[in-house]
Amino acid sequence: MDDIKKIISETFNYDVDKIDNDTGPDSINEWDSLGHFRLINEIETKYNIMLNPNDIFQITNVGDIINILKKYF
Repeated sequence: MDDIKKIISETFNYDVDKIDNDTGPDSINEWDSLGHFRLINEIETKYNIMLNPNDIFQITNVGDIINILKKYF
């Protein structure tokens, strides 16, 4: 979770202490459609994976990211 929080914080210049499982586009203004793909790119680079497009579109918050990444590890 800490790695994901760090990636989100750096991608959106958002306070890491404000990030929890429910944090998503409603919480972070920069997490729009373009920001979503920037975030996906950062996650894929960090973990050296390629997310399935269906998984990418199912992400609505940090909890979703964590659950989806469990499928890859």
